[in-house]
Amino acid sequence: MKFKIFSVAAAIFLVGAFALATLGAPDQTLGEVLGDLDRALVVNLRGWMQQLGLGWVWVHAMLPLLVRPSWLVPAGLGMVCIGGAASSRSSDAARGQRRRPR
Repeated sequence: MKFKIFSVAAAIFLVGAFALATLGAPDQTLGEVLGDLDRALVVNLRGWMQQLGLGWVWVHAMLPLLVRPSWLVPAGLGMVCIGGAASSRSSDAARGQRRRPR
């Protein structure tokens, strides 16, 4: 079951990354795409993280992601899901094997 979930998630992320790479401007960053969707999204996210005391997450994790190309984050998540699908498939196969009687 996990294999199917990871496979579908990988397909969604990789198709989304391909769409962003081909339909968007080549140098468009993730921050620009999110700003086009909702102008206040990035500002509200920053304020929310600072309010929770997670300003360091904003500086060290979110800002580096926002300056990357827009297609890179969904492509990376798709690759992670492919790895999850492959590892869940191999664990399911190992679990299904029967032992021979000695």
